[in-house]
Amino acid sequence: MTTDKISVVAQAIYNRIKDNKNSLEVNEILYGDHIQINVDKAVVVTPRMRRRIWDGIAGPGGRTRNEFDIEVNVYVSRVGDEATQRLAVEQLAERVESILYTDITLGGVVIHGAVMLFDEGNVRFQQGNSNFRAVRMLYTGISKTNVGP
Repeated sequence: MTTDKISVVAQAIYNRIKDNKNSLEVNEILYGDHIQINVDKAVVVTPRMRRRIWDGIAGPGGRTRNEFDIEVNVYVSRVGDEATQRLAVEQLAERVESILYTDITLGGVVIHGAVMLFDEGNVRFQQGNSNFRAVRMLYTGISKTNVGP
């Protein structure tokens, strides 16, 4: 059954990545906004936005199409050679993305979803004075539900 709850979609993404933590060789999987990362490789899942669009009238309250934006940030320590670290974060992010595609319904909570944005850069966390190479991915999932209690 698909959902209209952004927390359910974000948790499904978090769990899928966490279940593959060892194969990804990631030190930590985190949920929500963070001001500090204390390891050299981390993935952070953060729910960002849910949009509702009327999708016909079916049942009490009407039917809606729900679009969820979930940010999946991948961090690799900046310590080391620029080219080596850039390639490491790109490849790790690509493996994370591939894991999300092993079930595009995330266990049935969405009809389908995909990474719609793959944005690379550097991040400096003020707390702890840490520098990371980063890839920000924006996952967009779609569901249909009826509005009601």
